[in-house]
Amino acid sequence: AELHDAEMEALLADPEARKFLQAAVQKQVESWVHQKIPALGGRTPVEAVRDPDGKEMVEALLLDWERRDERDVSPNQIRPDISALRRLLNLAPQAS
Repeated sequence: AELHDAEMEALLADPEARKFLQAAVQKQVESWVHQKIPALGGRTPVEAVRDPDGKEMVEALLLDWERRDERDVSPNQIRPDISALRRLLNLAPQAS
């Protein structure tokens, strides 16, 4: 069942629930590095970063993800830690 906005807001306001949700989101995001991605020619990000072209494509996907997160200005929004993905993929952190 879909959570209603009010319920979701209440959950996000609760530090314990927030911590749990953040961890769940992060786990889901980190599993992405092992998924076959059509944009990467059906390779996983882990496979793609092994060659320069693939690495560039993965970087572009991560940047796009970060930009989308920045545009979402909802104060309680749970944002995945994209820098953790960069570490998993042995990519340099983005210079901000």
